Amino acid sequence: MHPRSGEQGLEALTPSKSECVPQRLPQGGTQLANLEQMSLVKLRCRCGSVLGSLDLSRPSRVRVVCHCGDCSAYARHIGSALATQIVQVTPDQLTIRAGREHLRCLRLTERGLTRWFMACCKTPLANTSRHAWLPFVGVMSCVLEIEDESRVGPAVHANGAHPTPWATVFRSLWALLRGFLFRRHRPNPFFDERGRPIVEPQIIA
Repeated sequence: MHPRSGEQGLEALTPSKSECVPQRLPQGGTQLANLEQMSLVKLRCRCGSVLGSLDLSRPSRVRVVCHCGDCSAYARHIGSALATQIVQVTPDQLTIRAGREHLRCLRLTERGLTRWFMACCKTPLANTSRHAWLPFVGVMSCVLEIEDESRVGPAVHANGAHPTPWATVFRSLWALLRGFLFRRHRPNPFFDERGRPIVEPQIIA
């Protein structure tokens, strides 16, 4: 999941004619290629400067609208209520294909979540831990171009005045456990090989 630059970012999601020639693929290869394409969801910011994809071959079942104080404060800071609507995935599922230079991040406190957004249009992108080894990305549902919302599960209101359902808690913890077991924290579009954020977080508290 290495990022690709240039204006051809979304074209990378569609196989070329040469890649689709049946005789060049092993038996069943055509069907596998089609399944891989079907599992990819396009990702883009409001202005289209940042493009990417999310691999939903392992569908997320954790989608929340978070009402915690930190998420609400972040939404007010960035000027978008959409910054609280999150789909939990692992870092290896997310690819930034174009516009990586527009990525910025901040933290409300020194030890808080790292919150990523696009400087070009202030579209919220994702929340991550401070630590690159944690297999967690809370990607914002507003950047996903998805028709079948069942692939990311129903939106559940959580935190604040909305007690988080136990089923959502268990699904989230199970996703983290599987992420640890299968080492799904890499590749990570937000951290370099040494585990440092690709841009310096701004602390706004």
